[in-house]
Amino acid sequence: MQLTVTVKLNTTPEAHAALVKTMQACNAACDRIRQSAWDSQTFRQYDRHKLVYHPVKAETGLAAGHVVCAIARVANAYKLDTDTLRLNRAVRTELNAWAFLQLKMFLHYKAKRAGVTLIEVDLRYSSQICSACGHCERANRKSLEHFERQCCGFQAHADFNTSLNLKARGELSAALMFRQEALASS
Repeated sequence: MQLTVTVKLNTTPEAHAALVKTMQACNAACDRIRQSAWDSQTFRQYDRHKLVYHPVKAETGLAAGHVVCAIARVANAYKLDTDTLRLNRAVRTELNAWAFLQLKMFLHYKAKRAGVTLIEVDLRYSSQICSACGHCERANRKSLEHFERQCCGFQAHADFNTSLNLKARGELSAALMFRQEALASS
């Protein structure tokens, strides 16, 4: 059984005027963001956010959430219709990889802001290496979920084994990085 409730917002004339003013400011912000995106040919939401967030917030006096929603609204207008458009492999790869680049940039930004050292490690073959003995072989990875080393007998969930390998690589990279800093400072 589904119930539907209709709600009408009864506001005072002052609150109504404030809501209308906010709505008009949001629409003006969308126009400003759209024009800026078109002028600079910046259509990715993250890039556009860096470009227009502070100027639009200062010009319109909108709250941060309203500005972010306006940026997202404009971004949705520029999304590609992937059902009707066929892109070549290089373009598809670039479009699919941008989210990981955005995540990487966010991590760098947040780590720097918090004063935390961020260490990047090479991901290659991390799912095929045995975290117990270090042997790398494609046959070690029996399925997406299961890792089993034939010679040493080590068995684990594949993601757990990969996480141990990445942790070890990170610890090694950190040790080398801090050693180089210590040598440079002495």
